[in-house]
Order: sequence, then C-alpha cells, then structure tokens
Amino acid sequence: MLEEIVLKKEIFDIKELKYLGILFLLALTAFKIAFFRENSIVLLRSVVAIFWLFVVPGYFLMLYWKNNLDFIERTVAGIGISAAIIGIFSYYISLAGLNLRFHAIVLPLIMIFAGVIINLKKLD
Repeated sequence: MLEEIVLKKEIFDIKELKYLGILFLLALTAFKIAFFRENSIVLLRSVVAIFWLFVVPGYFLMLYWKNNLDFIERTVAGIGISAAIIGIFSYYISLAGLNLRFHAIVLPLIMIFAGVIINLKKLD
C-alpha cells in the first residue's frame, strides 16, 4: 500500500534510481581497484553495507529538497547527514539498551520511512 502511495505521488524519479545504480557500480569498481587482492563477494558486501547505512537513507532524507538541489548535491549532503544521524542515534539507542547488531537494520529503515513521510507531507 505504501508503495502505491509513493509511486502515485511521484516521489521517485526513475532517472535518479539509475544514477544510484551507477553510483553503486562506481563504488564497487573503486573498491575493487583499491582492494584488488580481496574476494569480490567481500567487496560486494562492503559496498552494499555502505550504501544501506549511508547512501540510501541519505537519499530518502534529502528528497525534501528535490526541487532545490541537484542529485549529486543531495547525495553528498545526504551521505553526511545519514552518517551523523546514524552515529548519534546509535550511541543513544545503545544507552537505552538495544543490542548493537540491530542498529544496522533498524536505523536505516527508520530514516527511509522518515524521509518518505516527510516528502509525502510536503507534496500534500
């Protein structure tokens, strides 16, 4: 149901999703060049983890400024904002007692949903 709402409101641009895919492939290529002796599966896991933790939540958080900033600007700012938010919230959630192994799953999901909800409210 959320997918239908999001697609009807035109939050996502297919062109930008292609750009994210290209960015992923560029990051994977850069990791393969930098760590040429490592196994490809290990590099793939690392790049997927970086994208899941920082790039994807940052992209969704910065959708609010889609009309004001270009894709590259939103991506770079989103990565920094996502890293800061995940670092701060991870610290405080650990103090509250949530086990550290759940942070990599819970925090990006919360940030993605927050970004979608904020953008849906902006469009209304």
